[in-house]
Amino acid sequence: MADQSLDRPLVTVPRAHVRRSLWEGEPLVALAFLLPSLVLLGIFVFYPLVYVVYLSLLKWDLITPATTIGLKNYGALLHDPYFLQALQVTVIISLASIVITLPCGFLTHYLTMLQFVQQGLQAVFDKQQDPASAMQQVATRVNGILQQ
Repeated sequence: MADQSLDRPLVTVPRAHVRRSLWEGEPLVALAFLLPSLVLLGIFVFYPLVYVVYLSLLKWDLITPATTIGLKNYGALLHDPYFLQALQVTVIISLASIVITLPCGFLTHYLTMLQFVQQGLQAVFDKQQDPASAMQQVATRVNGILQQ
């Protein structure tokens, strides 16, 4: 008789969870969930965007029939002093907001983390304990503060 123990593996390893593609399982269910949001996105975002680009290529005063003039509206826009001033103010405000808010965010994060570390170290040094339990206490305390 042949030894049957060699036919099967010694250790069974569980298979890793294989991620399925969107279209492998239930494509109609996936489409049913996506379709309402895609329809609304098309109605309220894509259609108005395309229509505005179309209107920008026309010369139309809402009284006379519209005539296509191509990119002349954009050329006139680039030579308009009010538009250039508005563009300059927009760029200045955008850069100023970045320059102000980014360092404030970093400073807030630094001070918050400094407070967490100080609270954790103070809890450790107030009691005389071994280093392993002290580190565990710091991690537990910081984790508790972060979850609040």
